[in-house]
Amino acid sequence: MKEKKNISTLPIKILVCFLFLVGSFIVIGTSYARYTTSVDSTKKIRLKATTFDILFDDGGEYINLTNEGPMSDQDGLQNDSYTFTIQNTSTLDAVNKITFSDVTSTIPNKYLKLAFRVDDGNYSDPITMEDFLSDESINGDLTKLVQGSDALAAESSKTYTVVLWVSSDMPNEENNTSLMNTGFRSKISVETSQYVEEET
Repeated sequence: MKEKKNISTLPIKILVCFLFLVGSFIVIGTSYARYTTSVDSTKKIRLKATTFDILFDDGGEYINLTNEGPMSDQDGLQNDSYTFTIQNTSTLDAVNKITFSDVTSTIPNKYLKLAFRVDDGNYSDPITMEDFLSDESINGDLTKLVQGSDALAAESSKTYTVVLWVSSDMPNEENNTSLMNTGFRSKISVETSQYVEEET
C-alpha cells in the first residue's frame, strides 16, 4: 500500500498573502478630488472665489467692440485691450479655463479676430473667432492660444490680456455698408480647477 505524500501548503499560503497585499495597495492608493469655481467678469471690483482673487480692471463689465472699421492684424494688436488678473492664494496648483460668455455680436465670426497674451509676453497669433470656436484643440478656451497659460501655481498670479478687432478681410464697399455698423459685446468667464490628493 502506497503512502500519501504530505505536500506542504506553506508556499501556497505565502503566495496568497503576497497577492492579497499587492491588491490592497492597488485599491487603497490615492484619489484626486476636483474643485471647480466659475466666475464671470464684473465691473472693476475684486472677487474672491474660494482661494482665488480675480481682478477685472479694464473696460468695465463687458468687452465692447462697436462700429470698428476693418484693420490689419498689426493695427488690431494695438487696439484697446481687456486685462484681468487671477491670483491663486491657496497652497495648491490650479488650472484655468477662460472663455467668452453672454456674447452678443453682429460681426460675422469669420471677420472678427482676436489675440491673447499672459503677463508681459507676446500676443498669440491672430485667429478668427470662427476658428477659435470651431477648432477642437482650442474649443473656445483662450488659454489654449498660449502654451502653459492655463497653469497657475500655488500662491502666484497671472495677468491676462485679450484684444479684438475687425479683420481687413471684411467687405467695406459702399454697397455693403450694413457690415460696417456692427459690434461685439461679451463677458470673460473664468473656470478654475484644483486637484486635491486624498487618501481613500
